[in-house]
Amino acid sequence: MNSPRLRIALVLAVGLVALTTALLLMGLLDNQQSAQAADSPRYALTSGDVFCVTLDGGGPYASCTSVFTNVQAAIDAAMGGETIKVATGVYTSVNTNINKTVTIRGGYTMTNWTMPYPITQPTTLDAQGQGRVLFIGIAGGGPWITPTLEGLRITGGSIPGMLEYGGGVYIQSAEATFNNCQIFSNTAWSGGGLGGQYSSVTFNNSTIVSNSAQFGGGVLLDNNSDATLNENIVSFNKATNSGGGIVLNGAYATLRNTVIADNQADRKGGGLNIADSTVRLLHTTLARNKIINDVNGSGVLVERYSARTRVWMTNTIVVSHTIGISVTAGATATLESTLWGSGAWPNGVDWGGGGNLVTGTHNFWGDPAFAADGYHLTAGSAALNRGVDTGVSTDIDGNTRPDGCFSDLGADEFITGVICKRIYLPIVMRQ
Repeated sequence: MNSPRLRIALVLAVGLVALTTALLLMGLLDNQQSAQAADSPRYALTSGDVFCVTLDGGGPYASCTSVFTNVQAAIDAAMGGETIKVATGVYTSVNTNINKTVTIRGGYTMTNWTMPYPITQPTTLDAQGQGRVLFIGIAGGGPWITPTLEGLRITGGSIPGMLEYGGGVYIQSAEATFNNCQIFSNTAWSGGGLGGQYSSVTFNNSTIVSNSAQFGGGVLLDNNSDATLNENIVSFNKATNSGGGIVLNGAYATLRNTVIADNQADRKGGGLNIADSTVRLLHTTLARNKIINDVNGSGVLVERYSARTRVWMTNTIVVSHTIGISVTAGATATLESTLWGSGAWPNGVDWGGGGNLVTGTHNFWGDPAFAADGYHLTAGSAALNRGVDTGVSTDIDGNTRPDGCFSDLGADEFITGVICKRIYLPIVMRQ
């Protein structure tokens, strides 16, 4: 039993069993790894990924982590932090929900995913009257998100039901930034172009045009929302009740280099209706806003629902309204450096309403001498060189302010190329 030959045979048998077991285990492990690989995505998502959206979902493209046929599919695949590049075309998805912090940028083509050109290569999100275009926020509540939208045309949204906000965009409990976007031809009960509650909104170099609602034809922000608007045009919007261009109700807002023109409301606040809000307007052009069935503040209406209703307007053009600015009892508006129209651009009444209106020490009456577009200034404008220093260093076109020694009133700075030259006289001291 203990012979050397038998011991060698036992050792060989044990080794063979061990080898067989190892091979079986290796095979099983390989099979498990293969199965896991088959169930895994072809790439590992990271927050810096670039997703691309095209109408046909083509590709692959070297600069795109993945390609989708609509914006919602790209958002659903994102973890947060991704950039979603959308090629030129018309995308007809309805009620797209932006519920993550992503950047959505339009203006690309299938052959150029590097530099967007949204003017010549427009990207349009069109709900075709079948519902809202975009909802920004997390349904039912969730973490605060901060998406950015750039170079998009948002249109065709329709939310006509009672108490519905934002035909084009509705933002709730979120923060959103819009750069170089166009929001047009949308309808809702409140905030035809954009509605927001408990939100923070920033608009840069964008247009809000030809939207309609009962309240806030272009924009309505309320319930402790805050807004920053820089270099925007709000025009040709309509409200069947109040705030043809913008309604700010229970909001905190700063507007710089803003054109609010040719908007219309049936009852009040043809251009801008401010209630229960704290608002600063710097270099604003208010022109040709209308009231159809009343005369209550066709340019700006400031109403008091609480003690925080305060408005400051600096370097403003207010022309061609039934009543330029109306401030109701208990509300306060403080103005400094205002051009009130005359000649071809008069207001029926410059101001009224019975509230606390402080017109400041710099009031001017004259012709704004607008260019054909209705807001750019020409050489004969009474708004030239009338402004006080507000710290605003550019105009609606990005031109440097001031041109010369003093800024112009309104959103536009008329550029002459003249350099301000100041003469400092020597100080004479008496002995």
